[in-house]
Amino acid sequence: MKLNLLPPYVSKGKQSKVAIVLMVLILLLSVLASLGMMVVSKQAYEREKARADALEKPASDVVALSKLADTITASAQTVVLNVELAKAMQEHCSAYPDFYDSVRRYIPAFFRVTSMSASPMDAETVTLTLSGVLKTQEEYANLMLALNRIPNVRSVSRSGFQLVETYVPNLTQLDQTGRPIRQGEQPLPDDPLDRLQALISRGGRTDYVGVGNFGSGEPGLRGAMPEWSQVTVTVVMPGKLQAPDVRGTLANAARASSAAPSTTPAGAGGGFGPPGMFGPPGAGVPGAGPAGAGAGRMEEE
Repeated sequence: MKLNLLPPYVSKGKQSKVAIVLMVLILLLSVLASLGMMVVSKQAYEREKARADALEKPASDVVALSKLADTITASAQTVVLNVELAKAMQEHCSAYPDFYDSVRRYIPAFFRVTSMSASPMDAETVTLTLSGVLKTQEEYANLMLALNRIPNVRSVSRSGFQLVETYVPNLTQLDQTGRPIRQGEQPLPDDPLDRLQALISRGGRTDYVGVGNFGSGEPGLRGAMPEWSQVTVTVVMPGKLQAPDVRGTLANAARASSAAPSTTPAGAGGGFGPPGMFGPPGAGVPGAGPAGAGAGRMEEE
């Protein structure tokens, strides 16, 4: 039996020397790697710095050119505003004729329009007023149905119809037959002679009665014919008829120019269309077409 009487650290001395050598090698490699990374980083920094120095002058030129463009744009802001405002006013010239043409297709043929006018309630809503003549109560009811076919119509109201159609009155002692009469007329008697006398008393006119300006011999607007009614229809519907607010737009631009700092050109950084570009009717450009404007366009076509 062999006994090992040496202490444990004596047998591990060689292993400790190897570990120390490895540690020294690893430390040297770490130092070399750090030095290499420092050299590579410095070289990359020098390259990027040289590149940035080369791009500094073109970048400065771009900034200077941009400032010059801002100055030129700011100095021309008033001219640009006036041009754009004139374009908006020019485009608005066709708003009313186009609106009348879009509505005309929904007006039935039995309704003879004598005047048509439209006025904006707001930027998206229009009130259309139609005046014209029709004859029967059935046409008066069908007119509502026809105008309600307008896309997205809000409301349709009417007034002015006069009931002039014949009707059968209640039987009386003189009229046991129930002959049709008109509003305001007395029932016709059954006796032939009395009935003839009643019909004669209703007559007496052999010329034009002058109703609706018919028979005047002069050119002009004709109204409702005898037994016809002059009615007015009001339609609330979507539409864009609000005119450009010329005065408000120019006033806002003037206030913005006066409030701008002296070092900044008036209107710099702003776009076209200050608040109030489109205002209430009557501001700058009339907001509502004259009565009869639509009818005149229809007659020309």
